[in-house]
Amino acid sequence: MNTTTLVNLANFWLNPIIATGFYIFLMLLSGHTITTVTAVTPAFIIVLTLVLLRDNVLGTSVFDIVSTKKSNTLLPLSALCGAVLLLDLLTNNEFRVSKNVTLMWILGLPIITVVCHLSVSYFLRKRYKGEKDNSLPRAAIIGGNHVGNRLSRELQNNPLMGKRFVGFFDDRPIERLDNIAAERLLGTAKDAVRYAREGKIDVVYIALPIAAQVRIFDLIEALQDTTVSIYFLPDIQIFDLIEARFDTLNGIPIVALCQTPFYGLNAIKKWLTDIVLSVIALVVLSPLMLAVVIAIKLTSPGPIIFTQQRYGLGGDIINVYKFRSMYFRPDEDKTTVKQATKDDPRTTPIGRILRRSSIDELPQLFNVLKGDMSLIGPRPHAVAHNEEYRKKIKGYMLRHKTKPGISGWAQVNGLRGEIRNDADIQDRIDYDLDYLRCWSLSFDFWIMFRTLWVIIVGNNAY
Repeated sequence: MNTTTLVNLANFWLNPIIATGFYIFLMLLSGHTITTVTAVTPAFIIVLTLVLLRDNVLGTSVFDIVSTKKSNTLLPLSALCGAVLLLDLLTNNEFRVSKNVTLMWILGLPIITVVCHLSVSYFLRKRYKGEKDNSLPRAAIIGGNHVGNRLSRELQNNPLMGKRFVGFFDDRPIERLDNIAAERLLGTAKDAVRYAREGKIDVVYIALPIAAQVRIFDLIEALQDTTVSIYFLPDIQIFDLIEARFDTLNGIPIVALCQTPFYGLNAIKKWLTDIVLSVIALVVLSPLMLAVVIAIKLTSPGPIIFTQQRYGLGGDIINVYKFRSMYFRPDEDKTTVKQATKDDPRTTPIGRILRRSSIDELPQLFNVLKGDMSLIGPRPHAVAHNEEYRKKIKGYMLRHKTKPGISGWAQVNGLRGEIRNDADIQDRIDYDLDYLRCWSLSFDFWIMFRTLWVIIVGNNAY
């Protein structure tokens, strides 16, 4: 049995086998026996796993397994655990299996799934590298650029591809090609057409630059006189992309080059996470927030909450709440916003503590509940600063394709506090856009964890 067949079997059966097998193992470990009655829950698990995880593919890394962009196992796995727990509670032990078995299964299943995915993936990749399967379609790449190089590595190392890579075709000499061995260069683009006509290759990937439109058309026309399968790899990475993907609009093919990652199910997951965690945070932190309210009221005159206008989702102006950390000046000019600096004389004694510990940001949990902000996202800047930076920094306004956050990817990487020069704001924008490109729910949780550490260390906030 070749590796491609094993991969197809793993894609379909691995998750059902893991989920059901682990449950049966825990049953036997707890002293239960397999009978018609006790087999009801395992049967329910295998059917539900086939339904919920039928479109999953074999994960090849921990991030790949839990990511929302790849195999997307985390959400359906959570739904599976919830359904089994609900079945256990509703049936009130009618299937004669201890509830401890279900609890241990729910707690252990994510770990077992990750371990099994990584182990099976490692085995299949190792087997694939040593396998000479002449039944696989022979694939060649026209264009020895970075896109072609990346595809060649996948074809050679990933059994999920189901192709046998034979080499490159490029009109340039080998000296001008990066990271391509001489034996892998089979000839020019015209030679690729000859190989196709002689039946030496089955699949052709055209990885030429978009600018070479005439050459691409000529190649496709020539290759259409053969029986090879033809694929075009557009080098869309030449653009500064966010959430790039191929799509159709009422049957018309389009390429999305710049789009928010928070649409459809992703938007619902992000919103639910924000609401649930904000409510929990407000309940847990309410004694601390009450103490801060009292401290501000007793130490300096003025309002407890400071409100400032910032840009939100889509560039709309929102009111952002903070605990007041500076002396109240009713006659202060509200049109100009001066950044807080180290040892700023405007900051109150209690305000220094609040700002250094980021406790002054806690009222923004109410912004999250209002729907103006998110727990994680690019930090909002004052409107006056926004208008200044958008003129200096390319792609600055793209950060507003999502709601601003209480914490963000830039902040947990040390970019907090005063913006001293254009390089500071450029670094923050780079991190903000990187967040949009790489977003997943697990990424948000990682930033939350990192935020706690940054607060403890307390660098750059004053």
